[in-house]
Amino acid sequence: MESWAGNTVAESDEAEKPSTKRWVRYTIPVMVEADCEKDEITRIVALPDEAREDRDDSGHFLFL
Repeated sequence: MESWAGNTVAESDEAEKPSTKRWVRYTIPVMVEADCEKDEITRIVALPDEAREDRDDSGHFLFL
């Protein structure tokens, strides 16, 4: 498997056409519970139904 500039090309031993894959960054709201007396995080809760593709300041999707 070769990788460059965020793209991954999967190659197999068979004579198959390689596929191109990309990473897409998502934004997911999270809630963090912290114990202030012990100065530690006790729980992290994510809201997966609220996940959305992240965008830059110009509104373009963030691909890695």
